[in-house]
Amino acid sequence: MKRHMCKENKWWLCVPTAALNVSLCVPTAALNVSRCGPTAALNVSRCGPTAALNVSLCVPTAALNVSRCGPTAALNVSRCGPTAALNVSLCVPTAALNVSLCVPTAALNVSRCVPTAALNVSLCGPTAALNVSLCVPTAALNVSLCGPTAALNVSLCVPTAALNVSLCVPTAALNVSLCGPTAALNVSLCGPTAALNVSLCGPTAALNVSLCGPTVTAVPNMWRLAALTLMSTHLLASGYESDQWPGVQLGAATTSGGCSVPFLPVGDQCLYFATFAELTYEEASQMCHSLDGELAAVLTATRLKNIIDYLHDNGLYGESYWIDGTDRATEGDFRTSSGLAVPMGTPFWTASETKQQPDDTQVNGGEDCMELGRLYQFYINDRNCSGLNAPLCEQSPQLLHTHWLVIVSYYFFTSATPEELDCPPFFVSVGGLCLSFMTWAEETWADARQACHGLSGELAAITDIEQLRAVYLYLHQEGIAGHSFWVGGSDAATEGVWAWTDGHPVTMGSPFWGFVSSNVVEPDGGTAENCILLDAQGYHYFRDASCSLPMTPLCMTLL
Repeated sequence: MKRHMCKENKWWLCVPTAALNVSLCVPTAALNVSRCGPTAALNVSRCGPTAALNVSLCVPTAALNVSRCGPTAALNVSRCGPTAALNVSLCVPTAALNVSLCVPTAALNVSRCVPTAALNVSLCGPTAALNVSLCVPTAALNVSLCGPTAALNVSLCVPTAALNVSLCVPTAALNVSLCGPTAALNVSLCGPTAALNVSLCGPTAALNVSLCGPTVTAVPNMWRLAALTLMSTHLLASGYESDQWPGVQLGAATTSGGCSVPFLPVGDQCLYFATFAELTYEEASQMCHSLDGELAAVLTATRLKNIIDYLHDNGLYGESYWIDGTDRATEGDFRTSSGLAVPMGTPFWTASETKQQPDDTQVNGGEDCMELGRLYQFYINDRNCSGLNAPLCEQSPQLLHTHWLVIVSYYFFTSATPEELDCPPFFVSVGGLCLSFMTWAEETWADARQACHGLSGELAAITDIEQLRAVYLYLHQEGIAGHSFWVGGSDAATEGVWAWTDGHPVTMGSPFWGFVSSNVVEPDGGTAENCILLDAQGYHYFRDASCSLPMTPLCMTLL
């Protein structure tokens, strides 16, 4: 083996070598390492200031590890031969880091823990994975890939002036995660890419994405907010998926459900869950106005269920949300911003077995605003308007800008009742069902079922939230809300598996099942309570109860 070193710290290796280890702990003007023969490993450790570190590899190498712990003006790494792995770790300020790879490489890992003026990565050969992690401020990060790469992962947790990613070859996945403020993010894809995932958790002045090649899956979480970031520093990243790309004007792009950016279709509404913000009621309302919207109006039981289902299906259940409605004008009379009456009672408002919201607790001036409370399983709760919640915004209907049209639309579309049924004696049409409220009898659950059979019926199965609402209203309309009613749900066959008498599953959770305590809803009785009761003391939500209790049968006809 020939090895030469001079006072300028220059190393030439032209023959196979098992390992080359260079350790510098003192100031050095320049360190230049040139590799022309195969080497199992090259390890460079720097602990003192150095004007420049230049590493040139032109032959196969098992691993290249560069560790920087002292200030250095520049670090330049050039790879022209296959290498299993390249690991670069920088723990001190560096003016520039330049990495150029022109040959196949199994993995490139770059970890930055100190400020650096610029990081430039150029890959021209196939690479299994490129991982870049930056935890300190960086003026610019430039990544250029011209060879196939299995995965490119970029994670930025600190302010960055610019992130530029250019991909011109097939790539299995591109993952970019930004958690700190960034002036600009520019992504250019000209080759096929299986997946592009962008997650932005910090303010970004501009997001520019150019796609010129096929992409199987695009999950640009911030795409629909790209235009909004220039308008409001409040708007950060959120967990939205969309096929919308930047370059459109706010309100011009629409989703598959006909909603404008950044709203998404949820049932018959276009909603935006601003989970990143914690605002007072007035601030939340203003944010919705800035999006040409309003706080969401929850005026039907179906809308409430759609929202609750969406929260759980999309992992958005970690926040409480302001919705449209206050009783500031008249205590106890909750109205939306357009003057519509907010529905009261079940299945909208939180209810324990002792009381139902709103209760207007006189703390810090009372509770005059409406929230979907996380601790209340997203039933409606009245809260002090100065509290902090995430805004739940609803897109203003494009054709309903006048107050009277909003009111007409609400009563025409949301107040329609199911077709009146022609029901047999002792049955009445309620919520699209023929129901018998057998107030003259009190039976155990099994005997109540037999009583329904005597009327050629069965204990009622309430499978739609509008049916539960209709039953609640009918009980109060007829003055029989003091009765508790058995319905046909039970988990007697298998504990915890609730089913109707016909075997179909019972819908679990809110807004069907009653609230118990903070973040807990029925059922909660275990093996001692195996039958579903519409309990008068529990405001006729579903509650599990002992099947041996004498209660009123609620029957339905068999179709």
